[in-house]
Amino acid sequence: MSDICLAYLSGNVIRFSMTFTNVDNMLTDPTTVTCEVGMTDDDITTLAVVRDGVGLYHADWDTTGVMAGTYYVEANGTGTVIAAAEVTVRIKSPHLMV
Repeated sequence: MSDICLAYLSGNVIRFSMTFTNVDNMLTDPTTVTCEVGMTDDDITTLAVVRDGVGLYHADWDTTGVMAGTYYVEANGTGTVIAAAEVTVRIKSPHLMV
């Protein structure tokens, strides 16, 4: 999944949806779900994860005031379901001022 690159203007709230399934492809809750965003290991921000239903989660990232650049978002499930995924997000500064 790391080949996916999403681009957004700063000032948006970006929602990351996470789905966890077991080996039988049934929706299953991990013991722990985390979602982090950052440019490097030195500037990681942990996002609040919300459970929407069995195996379904989301985390929102408010990019207001976020510096333009490429960020990495990593979601992890541990315990009963072990899974990880990473996406690349490019934040752009708006060129037009409203």
